[in-house]
Amino acid sequence: MFGSHGYGSYPAYLRQDVYVPYSAVAELSPRPADLTEVAPVTLEQVKQQARVDTDAEDDLIDLYLAAAVAGVEEATGHWMGQRSVQAYLPAFPAWVSVYLPGGHVQEVSEVAYRDKDGDYETLDTEHWEAQAFTLRSSVRMKSGTSILPRSHYNEDRRAVRISYVAGYASVEAIPVPLRQATLMVAAELYIEREAHRTQPGVIAIPNPAAQMLMSAYKIRWPS
Repeated sequence: MFGSHGYGSYPAYLRQDVYVPYSAVAELSPRPADLTEVAPVTLEQVKQQARVDTDAEDDLIDLYLAAAVAGVEEATGHWMGQRSVQAYLPAFPAWVSVYLPGGHVQEVSEVAYRDKDGDYETLDTEHWEAQAFTLRSSVRMKSGTSILPRSHYNEDRRAVRISYVAGYASVEAIPVPLRQATLMVAAELYIEREAHRTQPGVIAIPNPAAQMLMSAYKIRWPS
């Protein structure tokens, strides 16, 4: 399963860069204690944006804020706070980059592969390297090393496991446009509690300014 191979020996599907889908990523539970919980905006900021000057509906606004954070994360691919996750894939060929979801990858702690007994074995760090960037971070094998199922096909979709931490460790680290978009979405969810219509039969479009801010930071995975 583990060894060095020539690029031309791979099937076509193993000769392309890999973009791990979000569905192949699992967050560690319980959450590691050393990770930072980050809220991109505060309850008071949302209340100010929504022109609310009482505390009567703070719990409701908190719920909308949580929904806004989740919505911005879904729309952009950026995780606001730190998450410790494990990404799974069926193989890790040489010469390709494996791109990791979440944005702002801070640490890749392990690359492991499943041995013949079904247990994960950690691959020594001398065999792989990580490249971390704000939008797309990746892991790549060194010197032609590869991790492949014995048949070169993907019967085991969890044959390889990559453990890493992604997301922002502080409010200040989150790009201002993402914080502003979260603020606008949370306030709009509170103000417009039901779908509203600009004219009969037409549902109003989402706030175009928030959409523009999110679009500028959207992590785009090839389809």
